[in-house]
Amino acid sequence: MFRLIKSLSQLIFLLFVAFSVVMITREWSKTKIFEKLSLERRCQMGDGTACLNLSSYDMGPVYIKITGRTPFFFTMKGCHFGNRQSCLLLVTKFKDELIKLPDSAQLISQSLNKSCLLGEGKACSMLAQVHIEQGDMTGASELRSRACWFGDSKSCLPSNN
Repeated sequence: MFRLIKSLSQLIFLLFVAFSVVMITREWSKTKIFEKLSLERRCQMGDGTACLNLSSYDMGPVYIKITGRTPFFFTMKGCHFGNRQSCLLLVTKFKDELIKLPDSAQLISQSLNKSCLLGEGKACSMLAQVHIEQGDMTGASELRSRACWFGDSKSCLPSNN
């Protein structure tokens, strides 16, 4: 009896896996699957740009449900691996998801700092705004200069603060 139950549960699991593969295949063409797997491999190896590219992939609900890997997951990895755009996206596009995490204020600050240090002008500008709100005009001025240098044209204009 126990063997029958065990065999039945294994059969159900195999049917679930087969169904999942069929659903994933329906969502992507074979070329897309190969591209995505290639990007995933590069992301796992520490390529932050590959992680950023994965974050914008249309993965489909079945893949996300099976793996738990969402665009937010890949954006976090991209920032961890030093992709400045991923760090900025965490604070802009994925802020609602980031806020749900413990120490979210620290994560937001770290993401902006890392993005700014890596040369993302908009992140420097956003940090400058935080400094202005805290009354640190010297820090804000330095960050606005850095933002301008990194291409954030709004930061190049004279400040009203």
